[in-house]
Amino acid sequence: MKFKDLKINADAGVKEITWNGNIIQVKQYLPSADKSSIIQSAIQEADRGTVLDTYALEVLFDLYTVFKYTDIEFDDEDRADLYALYDKLEVSGCIDAIVDAIPDDEYTILQSNFEKIVTEYLSYRDSARAVLEQLSIFAPAKAAEIGEQLKDFDVNKMQEVLAIAEAAGINN
Repeated sequence: MKFKDLKINADAGVKEITWNGNIIQVKQYLPSADKSSIIQSAIQEADRGTVLDTYALEVLFDLYTVFKYTDIEFDDEDRADLYALYDKLEVSGCIDAIVDAIPDDEYTILQSNFEKIVTEYLSYRDSARAVLEQLSIFAPAKAAEIGEQLKDFDVNKMQEVLAIAEAAGINN
């Protein structure tokens, strides 16, 4: 039997909620690629290079959940300040209403995978392997830059500077 012969329908439909007189459609199932996109986008945008901004991570996770699960259209102006957008949705209770409209098992899968991936991401970032991989990416360019700077390095001038420093008593 071929898979297509099973005639499987992956559309789980939507649940409509009313918010301030407007109908919001909330998807009851989100494709796996979209779930992954929520998680990856939140992590990437909350990564500040040396730390993972956990507050931004939570804000972004909630916003991307709203973006992907609902039919609400957000324009560029709405998205210009994600924290302000989040505050409006959170204080009004709109985020909670949307999350409540998502089936429990669907949201639990999304949230538990989010937490698991964040934990794994933090563990990896703090590992020696991550440091070595980052060095392998950035070290060649830095080594070439340092090599270029060392071409003009004059050892004799450096020795003169050290002699002056010692004579002045500042060679600690």
